[in-house]
Amino acid sequence: MDEPTIRRSSRPKKEIISASQPADEAEEMASNFDDQDGDDEGDEEVEFDEETDEDEDDEEGPYTPKSTAKSTPKSSTNKRKVADDAASTPSKKPRVQKSPAKPKKAALVHKAEPILTKLQKGVEKGFKNGETTLAQKDVKAILNYVSILRKGHDDAGTTHVLFPEPYLPPKKVKVVPVPLTEAEIESSASDLAEELICALSKKMKWTNKCRFGAAKVFADAYCDDGPEVFLKLLKLDESYIKKTGCHEFEYTETEFEERFEDLPQGSARYSTLTMREPIHVKWWPKTGHIKVHGYFGK
Repeated sequence: MDEPTIRRSSRPKKEIISASQPADEAEEMASNFDDQDGDDEGDEEVEFDEETDEDEDDEEGPYTPKSTAKSTPKSSTNKRKVADDAASTPSKKPRVQKSPAKPKKAALVHKAEPILTKLQKGVEKGFKNGETTLAQKDVKAILNYVSILRKGHDDAGTTHVLFPEPYLPPKKVKVVPVPLTEAEIESSASDLAEELICALSKKMKWTNKCRFGAAKVFADAYCDDGPEVFLKLLKLDESYIKKTGCHEFEYTETEFEERFEDLPQGSARYSTLTMREPIHVKWWPKTGHIKVHGYFGK
């Protein structure tokens, strides 16, 4: 048979304390053995602590220095705002229970009012015979009531509302025109002629038809001073006043200048524009309307 192999451990063997050894030597050997075991355990603990420290260093982030500046204290503006708002907001007034309204006194009723209401209802329904009779005392009460109302309206100045006056159409007053003097007639005729001449002259402007004297022009005016002004202007007799409708006349340049004291003219480059004969004049005596029209050219 093979001999069994014996394994030897590298750890130092603990010395067995025999009972025969003295007590002092036994205590020294035990303490030495405990110190050796403690050293071994301490080495293992140190190695474990170093590993844990390395793991903690890996987990921590980069180092950032903390600011040493003191934080500024918050301003007291918010407190002031709150105080101002509290001062500005009006305090709510306590509710006061209102006393019940006093009943209004009933208006005085005249003794004639119920009589009048009965009459009004009877009129609305219609009487059988179309007539009604009242006692003498009721008639007196109604008359008294009406007199009281009349006096109250007279004092208040509102009588015309209760008793309006009948409408009367206004009387037609015939207006008689005041005849004009001879000087006023001449002045009005001169103003009318000047107005027509100026209106015609402003409208006379150069066009292609002016080369042949075929450009049209017209002007009109109104005068309500009476037909005497037109008779003076156009040198007519009074027989034209009696005629109704429109009166139309044709004048040469000379005749037109004799009546209107001038000829209408317009300006153009290197030439003067004038009216060509015949010059037509229309007059409506009823409306006081006069119109002048014709042709002009260079």
